[in-house]
Amino acid sequence: MQLSQTKPNEFTLISLISSCSKLGALGQGAWAHGYVLRNNLELTLAMGTTLVDMYSKCGSLNLACQLFDQLTERDTFCYTAMIGGFAKHGHGGQALELYRKMKLEGLVPTDTTIVVTMFACSHGGLVEEGLEIFESIKSVHGMEPNLMHYGCLIDLLGRAGRLKEAKERLQAMPMKPNAVLWRSLLGAAKLHGNIEIGEAALKHIIELEPKTSSGYVLMSNMYASTGQWDDNKRLRRKMKDRRVDKLPAFSLVDINGAMHEFLIGDKAHPFTNEIYMKIEDINRRLQEYGHKPRTSEVFFDVEEEDKEDILSYHSERLAIAFALIASPSNLSGDARSEKEKKIFESDDPNIHLRIIESLLFDFPFASPPYYSQLDCTPRYNANGFIKMKARSVVLNHPILQKLQKCHNLNTLKQAHAQVVATGLSLQTYYLSHLLNISSKFSSTYAITIFNRIPSPTVFLYNTLISSFSRHKDQIHLAFSLYNQILVHKTLQPNSFTFPSLFKACGFGSWLQYGPSLHAHVLKFLQPPYDHFVNNSLVKFYAEYGKLCVSKYLFNQINEPDLVIWNTMLAAYAKSASHVSDSTSLQDADMSLEALYLFRDMQLSQRKPNEVTLIALITACSNLGALSQGAWAHGYVLRNNLELNLVVGTTLVDMYSKCGSLNLACQLFDQLTERDTFCYTAMIGGFAIHGHGGQALELYRKMKLEGLVPSDATIIVTMYACSHGGLVEEGLEIFESMKSVHGMEPNLKHYGCLIDLLGRAGRLKEAKERLQAMPMKPNAILWRSLLGAAKLHGNIEIGETSLKHLIELEPETSGSYVLLSNMYASIGQWNDMKRMRMKMKDRGVDKLPGFSLVDINGAMHEFLTGDKAHPFSNEIYMKIGDINRRLQEYGHKPRTSEVLFDVEEEDKEDVLSYHSERLAIASLPPSTIWLVSSCLLPFGSLPPTADLSNLKDALGSVVDVISMEGNCLGRIDLRVTDKHLFALLVLYLNTLSF
Repeated sequence: MQLSQTKPNEFTLISLISSCSKLGALGQGAWAHGYVLRNNLELTLAMGTTLVDMYSKCGSLNLACQLFDQLTERDTFCYTAMIGGFAKHGHGGQALELYRKMKLEGLVPTDTTIVVTMFACSHGGLVEEGLEIFESIKSVHGMEPNLMHYGCLIDLLGRAGRLKEAKERLQAMPMKPNAVLWRSLLGAAKLHGNIEIGEAALKHIIELEPKTSSGYVLMSNMYASTGQWDDNKRLRRKMKDRRVDKLPAFSLVDINGAMHEFLIGDKAHPFTNEIYMKIEDINRRLQEYGHKPRTSEVFFDVEEEDKEDILSYHSERLAIAFALIASPSNLSGDARSEKEKKIFESDDPNIHLRIIESLLFDFPFASPPYYSQLDCTPRYNANGFIKMKARSVVLNHPILQKLQKCHNLNTLKQAHAQVVATGLSLQTYYLSHLLNISSKFSSTYAITIFNRIPSPTVFLYNTLISSFSRHKDQIHLAFSLYNQILVHKTLQPNSFTFPSLFKACGFGSWLQYGPSLHAHVLKFLQPPYDHFVNNSLVKFYAEYGKLCVSKYLFNQINEPDLVIWNTMLAAYAKSASHVSDSTSLQDADMSLEALYLFRDMQLSQRKPNEVTLIALITACSNLGALSQGAWAHGYVLRNNLELNLVVGTTLVDMYSKCGSLNLACQLFDQLTERDTFCYTAMIGGFAIHGHGGQALELYRKMKLEGLVPSDATIIVTMYACSHGGLVEEGLEIFESMKSVHGMEPNLKHYGCLIDLLGRAGRLKEAKERLQAMPMKPNAILWRSLLGAAKLHGNIEIGETSLKHLIELEPETSGSYVLLSNMYASIGQWNDMKRMRMKMKDRGVDKLPGFSLVDINGAMHEFLTGDKAHPFSNEIYMKIGDINRRLQEYGHKPRTSEVLFDVEEEDKEDVLSYHSERLAIASLPPSTIWLVSSCLLPFGSLPPTADLSNLKDALGSVVDVISMEGNCLGRIDLRVTDKHLFALLVLYLNTLSF
């Protein structure tokens, strides 16, 4: 407004001064007063009253009194402002005297006048006078006391220790007491150590506000202050059981437009070392003057020395220490030392406040000075030292609350108008909230606001970059703002700029800009980088598919925090689950790396949290590592951690994939809350174990509970129907996607449909469905149809499928091999040879099949008929022993599976020396004993089982067997042929261990 050369009027100045009152911005408020005097404007009653209120609230009571006395006219509002000033500064006697003077002048007190006067009596120990005023509300002034008056009454009696009377007055109220009144009584009970009344008050608070933490915390602290640690723990546990969260207390300080946040014992700030050195210096000086910390204010069951540390590194002390070291260059050297010397050496107690005030006001702030966030009313303890107490006027401003409640662009525009009218648009803190919220509704509107800011700080750039980075369609705006910083003459990106941009790089085509952004980190930031930058780098390279770079960066971090450990663990676990072009061995390696990383984390004394355990359990699922997954479950139980829905769902998925369906079912039934993801995990468990009926039943139960199936739910349920022979039910689910749930089937759903029809032998229908798809079928769908054609020996459909596969993936050998094997299975050897020749002519190579086994960390690879292994002789002797034992049980090799044009005896040899059998034979029996009943139904296999039906006897078994070695490790044996798997089971039963 000033830049536009528009002159302010009385209304403008009143709005500006009111904003200064709320912010505690004395400097700006005094400037407005000076503007009135410099321009010979009339100091009206409304203007004068607003200035009195501003000076009072900003800690300058003397100026408020001087101005009040100078006013030629005073009304009830003016008196109320001055009485409130005396009340706030603890001068109860003067407030009461002014109240009586006001009444002598014939002015009638308002509701607010009564409230501030009773507040003054309460804080000044004038109990009887306060009671007299309360009684006069109705008897003298004819007003009915409201909740605020009763709140003052309870506070008055409570502070005086008259708790029983306060409780009786509260219970006798003509209206129902709200939580604020009960909380006031609880606070008084804590002050005077009255457990009985405190517990009674808490009971009412919980009824009125069951999710608000403050009542629990007050009572918990009361127990702690009286040494009742068991009751303290019981109440904290009750908070946890009822999911009542207490946000950690923090302190904010605004330096040059950048908000700096501190928690207790915080070490995340870039200037942590300097801050802690400053605190140690302050503590040393305080000790020289005989100051002893009030450890009674620390409500933890720890040693006295630890309590002193907690007080020393409280968030408010950290904020103040940073404010002291962040003073401008003109306050350095001798000047700063002299001012700090005065703080600690002056004999005049009032000089403390003045010097601290001048130190803080000397900062060149673009937004409200830090002093405005401190209640600087002098409060001296026995040693004469000031206790400064943080207050949250800035954070709880009504305009800020209105901004946060905006639900569309129109309500935002109304709130924006109020921000401008009250002068808050001059403050960086409010501008950052306005930009953040406006970006949710309209990026254009947010950019318009930003472009009208005269000199936006890096903090405001970062705010808008962070907002735009969350939305895929706004990422270009985030990078556009970043480019503006790069070309700016004075601004540079900082540690808060890059994490948002790396997050933006996680979206599709933007991924390619990440490495360049990393180069900018090296250019603009000095190592060591803060945890936010490190974490964003580690996470980005994991998403970029460069896990080796992520691990390298991770290894460069000294003492990584829990967030960075979790990022690295999740990267390994997710990579094993989601990298589509990785091999089974690569998946296993990444999951194993997650387990090794977790071991390192334990050695570093970092305690895992929910995110850690989810990553660990996911890795165990990928590996089939039942014992490690069960250990993670046990860790949750041993440490009384909450088994929430996310952890519970992950455990259900892990137990299912590790072959322990019973444990998965038990855990699923124990969960008190279940969502779509949880049901999907359990349905998937039934599906992979071949229990199609139970999977379908659970799917129907989920829908009856009102839960909407997701894409994944449909996929696992159709998978269950496909493998359970429930064709019509699977078709019904597929049709319901669009007709019932309004979802469009995607390629995965069509894949399940083709598999469902193909397994059932309905190949013609499967082909028709595939050709009628609204999108172009991919190679996976045609390969699924080709697999079904091979299963049912349909050469015509197999050849059609291959034709499409060659068009889509001409260099992939799997399709040629499938059709070639189909020809071989029905004895069409010429067609098989023709197909092999076509592969050769087109340069399509088929890698030979091989089997891998990991023994004590060493990988052993086998090809069919392989004799290159150092223990080849022993392995072949073991295979001879296996064959002899199998023959004793009546087993005959299924030579139909050997797709070569050779004699029957040669086919048996091919089977005997298959790469998987060589791998199995290389295993020492002691290392595979732990396969036991956790994965395999040993008890269901009689020693004389009909081996030709052994596959049916086993039911549906997993393709991956996970076994534990007797030392480091693990043996991950991957058997793709279920018949061979069954033979292994039988052979293990015949061994004597």
